[in-house]
Amino acid sequence: MKTAVALVDFDNLEVAGIIPAKWTRYSSSSDALVLLQLLCEHLAAAAQNQSALTRELRIRLYGGWVDEISLLSRKAELVRSQIRFLPQRFGSLRLYSQLVLVSPYAPRHRLLGTVRLQSKPPRQKMVDGMMTCDAIYFSGLPDHNIILVSDDEDLVPACLAAAFRSDCGVSVCRSTSHRSGLNDRALRSQGVALVAY
Repeated sequence: MKTAVALVDFDNLEVAGIIPAKWTRYSSSSDALVLLQLLCEHLAAAAQNQSALTRELRIRLYGGWVDEISLLSRKAELVRSQIRFLPQRFGSLRLYSQLVLVSPYAPRHRLLGTVRLQSKPPRQKMVDGMMTCDAIYFSGLPDHNIILVSDDEDLVPACLAAAFRSDCGVSVCRSTSHRSGLNDRALRSQGVALVAY
């Protein structure tokens, strides 16, 4: 049985073109639920396209979730309140979704300051670094496919490192407006599948 791990830069879903813009500016829990359901559908299809043997999809949502004093942001509270309503199955896939608040390397410690509220305007911090470390971590586990959802070129080294370590494969989901990137040749040469939505 294979497991797909989707590492999602949640704050940049509109930029990545995965989700229609009207759903990324959510202000209610019902809007957040629609956004999460659309995301699950896209990722389940990507996981099944990556390998017909995939039976489990772990969706890890990265973003500006925790402020400088360890409080969850309003966005985190909205998303977290809706995760429990997501489907737990999609065809033959078993789905698990979670906000990423800790590193798999230090699971007892919540990472502080992934959103800096003292900055005007508030901004996310550490998300690319967390996604990079987690891509490397999960790609080293047997029978784990990696799906990175981002248009961010800063994640190219993470994709290359994950492809080097993975025994199952790495995919990058990005918007159709970014069909070709500066490093696509390097990514393809290492077996990274580039998927446009």
